[in-house]
Amino acid sequence: MRHGQRRLQAAMEYLMTYGWVLIVIAIVLAVLYYLGVFSGNSQASQACVAAPSYSCSFVSLGSMGTLNTNVAVFLGGVTVNSLGCSNTSSEPSTFSSITPISMNNGQVTSLSFSCPGIADMLGAPFRGTLWITYSTSSQSGLVAEVGAVSARVTYIGTTVSAGNSLGYVPITLTNSQSTGTGSSFQQMITVTSSSYSQYINSGWSNVEFTYNAPAGSGGTALQAWIESGASNTASSTVVWVNIPAGIAANANAVVYMNFVSGNVMSASGPTGEASQLSGTYGEYDNIAQVMASGLEYQVYYYSGSTCSSASYQDQLYAATLANSVTISGCASFVSSTAPFTTSGTGSTQNVDGTNENYVVLNLQEGDSGGSAYPDPPVADNAYSWQIKTIGWAEVPSSTTFYVETDDGTAVGDAPSGTSGTTSDWLGGSSNPNNIVSSWTTQSAAEYSGTVSTAGAYRIEDDYFEDGGEAYTALWSSQSISYYHANFPPNGVMPSVSFGGYV
Repeated sequence: MRHGQRRLQAAMEYLMTYGWVLIVIAIVLAVLYYLGVFSGNSQASQACVAAPSYSCSFVSLGSMGTLNTNVAVFLGGVTVNSLGCSNTSSEPSTFSSITPISMNNGQVTSLSFSCPGIADMLGAPFRGTLWITYSTSSQSGLVAEVGAVSARVTYIGTTVSAGNSLGYVPITLTNSQSTGTGSSFQQMITVTSSSYSQYINSGWSNVEFTYNAPAGSGGTALQAWIESGASNTASSTVVWVNIPAGIAANANAVVYMNFVSGNVMSASGPTGEASQLSGTYGEYDNIAQVMASGLEYQVYYYSGSTCSSASYQDQLYAATLANSVTISGCASFVSSTAPFTTSGTGSTQNVDGTNENYVVLNLQEGDSGGSAYPDPPVADNAYSWQIKTIGWAEVPSSTTFYVETDDGTAVGDAPSGTSGTTSDWLGGSSNPNNIVSSWTTQSAAEYSGTVSTAGAYRIEDDYFEDGGEAYTALWSSQSISYYHANFPPNGVMPSVSFGGYV
């Protein structure tokens, strides 16, 4: 053989001998990279690399150290007697006894290992090895490594079940005011659902809010009502959560948005949605579990000589429903009491001499029918005042709303607003989405506007009286249920801050 041929043959033999080694090294490096060994972060994939004669797959890890995986043994029939998990490559010092499990050759069985050193938070990383003790028909007391695992916490607690959190986000509510919110107030929380799409079901059916602790860890379930955006791809999901205990002055409270394994959405809660959001109208509507009954209104009164209120629509629309709120212009209109509340459903009443059905608001001064304006703050119809009324109207089908007004009024509606405050209730300015717009001085007159599609609508009725006889009334063409949020006494809702995954 020529010298050149011998060199070529030697080179080929070298490649064939060591090339496989290089391939094996590359595979090992790829596996280690897949397991996140080189990344140093908590985002390593859920993976198990089985030892010879074993397979393991579909890893899930709970915050209490429970690691679940499917295991198969390829040693003939065996009986597994105990399980072990270490956070190193070494055999653990202790094993957890289990009811013996008989496994045929190649049979896949779900096993739950108890692993040490798991942080109690979503996303916490773990790397280690899984072990079993087993016996065969001829031997007992055998110990074997099943495989090496790399995982992160994907649910909170020890088991995955309805009401047991697959993960959660803490939400801090900060009341920076010098007064408490009062008990049983409703907090609006806007969620960027698309950021949590891997945890939230498409219809938001697996999100539960709790107080004091996460779901599955002793947290108290809270009633929550989705006003809009009930989708895991929504950029803005508006949720109202009832906070029974309230928040003290200059204090924080933490609620938990839990992603659970079961369906928690129903008409009785703890999570529900606006009537029009369900596939079947009203199927999951729990607004009555979350909100207070009736509309809420505030009277802003000018105690001097009359001042034309016709220029005040923007200011009234932006006003807060609270005591001691001032609306300034040619005069200062001031609220001198806490807001008032209407009935939750209408009734037949005399409106300026005519009986009308489903009347929910009916106040007058110097006319017939209705009731006197609250006293205080309104004491004399020679003066001027303004009234702002807000809340939700549950519209079962196309409905016409009527108002009686002396002097001016504007009524608007929207399926969702832009804020969780009593100002800017419908979004925009000058009471947008109007179905009635008659903001002018006038004698008592009736106007109407129609909402043609069923659903839960934010509604606002703004009214002004510019001296002399006065009338403000609101009723509908069919029975309507009305609701409102119990805002803090100063009308300022706590701020909302989302934490990271914990």
